Amino acid sequence: MMQLAERMSRLGTESAFQVLLKARALEAQGREVIHLEIGEPDFDTPAHIIEAACRALHSGATHYTPAQGIPELRQIIAGQLGARRGHAISPSQVVITPGAKPIMFFVIMALAEEGTEVIYPNPAFPIYESMINFVGAKAVPLPLREERDFRFDVNELKDLITDRTRLIILNSPQNPTGGILEHEDLAAIAEICVERDIPVLSDEVYEHIRYEGAFESISTFPGMSTKEEVTDLSGRGVGMDIVRANLERLSGSIEIHTQVGVGTTFELTLPLTLAIIPAMLVTTSGNVYAVPLSSVVEVLQLARRHIQTVDGHEVIRLRDKVLPLLRLRKLFGVNGSNGQDGDAGQLVVIRWGRVEAGLVVDELIGNQEVVIKSLGPLLTGIRGLAGGSILGSGRIALILDVPNIIKLAMRR
Repeated sequence: MMQLAERMSRLGTESAFQVLLKARALEAQGREVIHLEIGEPDFDTPAHIIEAACRALHSGATHYTPAQGIPELRQIIAGQLGARRGHAISPSQVVITPGAKPIMFFVIMALAEEGTEVIYPNPAFPIYESMINFVGAKAVPLPLREERDFRFDVNELKDLITDRTRLIILNSPQNPTGGILEHEDLAAIAEICVERDIPVLSDEVYEHIRYEGAFESISTFPGMSTKEEVTDLSGRGVGMDIVRANLERLSGSIEIHTQVGVGTTFELTLPLTLAIIPAMLVTTSGNVYAVPLSSVVEVLQLARRHIQTVDGHEVIRLRDKVLPLLRLRKLFGVNGSNGQDGDAGQLVVIRWGRVEAGLVVDELIGNQEVVIKSLGPLLTGIRGLAGGSILGSGRIALILDVPNIIKLAMRR
């Protein structure tokens, strides 16, 4: 008989689905049932969304994406969420998952373990408690009080916090009570978490389901997403503390300039040596380009017979993969007698995350460390270029922006 891991015994279930099964059984008997168990709309997905999904599938969107999600979608989400929250959010801070449960599990699994505690509202979405128990931590319920319109008492929260507390879970508007944390609640919680250096998992999935007042997120309070000042003991904005510590270790610095109603500017100062990268130098139509070595997978001799065409675009089959091809001279609109489509050339396989593409160049020069310099106003903003460098020979090498080049390849 198969023996399961002990932790499987701690994995709970969402009882709403058990109620749903009973409700479906009653409906099969001819009974009329009003469904209050599963949190889903009582209407079908709108037609335009279904049509958009079908178009995407028919257009080839059936393959793996970067682990964090489709870059263009993350960009849109970052912009919209930042506008709603009133502070800048980078696409690098956005992770897309199939539903809310995976991201909750990732956070809990990353922060909690045996011997630690996680505070969560009660009653609540049952997955909170189930996931906390599954990772071996202690689930500490924080009662929601009916006399407080199903908000919890901040003083009770203080009493529940111990040296073992690793995470506090918030849910506002709340499931299942509909309770909403008020401004003074969020301000007090933020102050507590900053003082005790405790991260917050804020489940805000119901922010648009409210009948009065504007939604307020705890991420807008000082220290919960960013911090007014960066110190050694910054209990909030853990990411900013990491940035500061790493910059100082590299003899760099960070300055934060905030203007009320406008936004915040982060000024990073790095020593020149950090602007030196190892690169592979290549030529196309007589121009020199530098490909960051960290993005180079392999280099192959390319022949025309290796190239295939799919939907009018060139691809190459490399072992068990089909990679999109980009010709460097076409990318930047460079003319020349070398590297014509029908001729042999060099194939540089580049990678960004899990996505790979083939870059066709004329010749390889070799590997060299290059100093990244600004492109100046004439070339700044050109997609696919990250900077320039003056080589020892006096020639200028343009440094390729691999993430943007791969984005261009995937959009074709």
